[in-house]
Amino acid sequence: MTTEDVIRVTKISPAAIRALEEDRFDTLPGRV
Repeated sequence: MTTEDVIRVTKISPAAIRALEEDRFDTLPGRV
Protein backbone atom coordinates (compact mmCIF):
# COMPACT_ATOMS: atom_id res chain seq x y z
CA MET A 1 0.00 0.00 0.00
CA THR A 2 1.43 3.33 -1.07
CA THR A 3 1.15 6.67 0.69
CA GLU A 4 -1.37 7.83 -1.92
CA ASP A 5 -3.53 4.80 -1.15
CA VAL A 6 -3.46 5.64 2.55
CA ILE A 7 -4.46 9.25 1.90
CA ARG A 8 -7.26 8.12 -0.42
CA VAL A 9 -8.63 5.68 2.14
CA THR A 10 -8.39 8.12 5.06
CA LYS A 11 -10.43 10.60 3.06
CA ILE A 12 -13.14 7.95 2.70
CA SER A 13 -13.19 7.10 6.41
CA PRO A 14 -11.30 8.58 9.39
CA ALA A 15 -11.49 5.08 10.89
CA ALA A 16 -9.02 4.03 8.19
CA ILE A 17 -6.24 5.55 10.28
CA ARG A 18 -7.08 3.15 13.10
CA ALA A 19 -7.52 0.29 10.64
CA LEU A 20 -4.10 0.99 9.15
CA GLU A 21 -2.50 0.42 12.55
CA GLU A 22 -4.39 -2.84 12.89
CA ASP A 23 -3.90 -3.91 9.25
CA ARG A 24 -7.64 -4.45 8.90
CA PHE A 25 -8.42 -2.52 5.72
CA ASP A 26 -10.52 -5.49 4.58
CA THR A 27 -13.07 -4.67 7.27
CA LEU A 28 -13.50 -1.01 6.30
CA PRO A 29 -17.08 -0.24 5.22
CA GLY A 30 -15.87 2.26 2.63
CA ARG A 31 -13.41 -0.12 0.98
CA VAL A 32 -13.67 -0.28 -2.82
